[in-house]
Amino acid sequence: MESDERFFVADRVRLRQWLPWLHLFRAFRIAFRVRPIVLGAVAVLLVDAGRQLIARMPFATRLASNREWAHLLDETARRSIAVDPVEFSIRPWSVLARNADHGLELIQPLWTIVSPGRLLFERGQSWAHAATAWSDVLWALIVWSVCGVAIARMAALRLATDSGPKLRESLGYSFSKLPSSMGAPLLPMVGLLVLWLICLVGGLLGRIPSVGPVLIGLTWGIPLLLAGFMAVILLVIAVGWPLMLGSVATEDADAFDAFSRVWSYVFGRPWYALWMVMVGLVYGSLLLSFVVTVAGIVLPLSEWAVASGMGDERVERLLIGGGESIGFATSAVLMWRRLVGLLLVGYAVSYFWTTTTIIYFLLRQSVDAIPLTAVSTRIAASTNPSEKTIPLVGVAAAEQRESANGDPPAGENAS
Repeated sequence: MESDERFFVADRVRLRQWLPWLHLFRAFRIAFRVRPIVLGAVAVLLVDAGRQLIARMPFATRLASNREWAHLLDETARRSIAVDPVEFSIRPWSVLARNADHGLELIQPLWTIVSPGRLLFERGQSWAHAATAWSDVLWALIVWSVCGVAIARMAALRLATDSGPKLRESLGYSFSKLPSSMGAPLLPMVGLLVLWLICLVGGLLGRIPSVGPVLIGLTWGIPLLLAGFMAVILLVIAVGWPLMLGSVATEDADAFDAFSRVWSYVFGRPWYALWMVMVGLVYGSLLLSFVVTVAGIVLPLSEWAVASGMGDERVERLLIGGGESIGFATSAVLMWRRLVGLLLVGYAVSYFWTTTTIIYFLLRQSVDAIPLTAVSTRIAASTNPSEKTIPLVGVAAAEQRESANGDPPAGENAS
């Protein structure tokens, strides 16, 4: 006798089908893993080390953004140490509210591109200044094209299949897609260059004695119009660059495909994209505040526990330094404190790329009606060639079975 096998969908799965953007709340579980956090921390160190090396080049000039990662690390470590566990136990909500201002720290990967990039459009800059800014931008693009795509790749497979690749596989994938990851944000720069050249020719005409300034004044509306187009291109680059890397990590896309997809998705669903960005920032800020608060409890508790056996005075000398005999020990303790701050920053990086990937999935679902379980399963040549597909389990399998039973895809409900 054949049994009638039925599949019942959990309420949370059905709710995510009605409100697909609720998948953003999976970002914490996906991002809070050892491999993406460590990779994010390594990327932070690489970006900062590269900028310090660029600052020592013969052509380099001093840029204000060269130490932004080090400042972020120190500030994060300082905040984590400054939280009093007693105060937290008495007034937990006030402590969380005081520390809930991490929104800017969540977009630091994007800021490493925007900060030196905006210096390229300031008047009166020397060629050395422009060369330094371009070097910073290109170095950050290289680091994130490797580390960012690897983190996004892990997030994409985790979101679609509830299983993630190994770190070696993700890095192998990101290295193989380096031309696409680098080319996608540079493609719109060609259009920006053409518009700039038109304005440059107009500026040369303005050098004509007597007639030139008058001609430029009468036709000033043309540069304004071209500047409007340039502003749109820059906005697409700034907002769409993380999504482009998410597309490369998800679709195995080339540079043009990644750029065209993001252009279509951002302009096809601008308000939906803006809403998801706001939700991701608010949710991420609360999560990072919680993680920082927990770190702020752990660090003083470790000092209290050690002081119980070592003594308060000895621990105090160990923490602040009190003589050459314990100078190395004080440096070692400081190193562990900085490691806590570095891991916090690594988590922020992991959350940024995870959320970006989820937003890309949701925009793709809304515009192209592609289910969230669709992800490229191309595996680097160094891995086992017999692994052609990745099985679906958990929530991903539930959503796929629900779609097979005839329910409309979740993307049709998004607007």
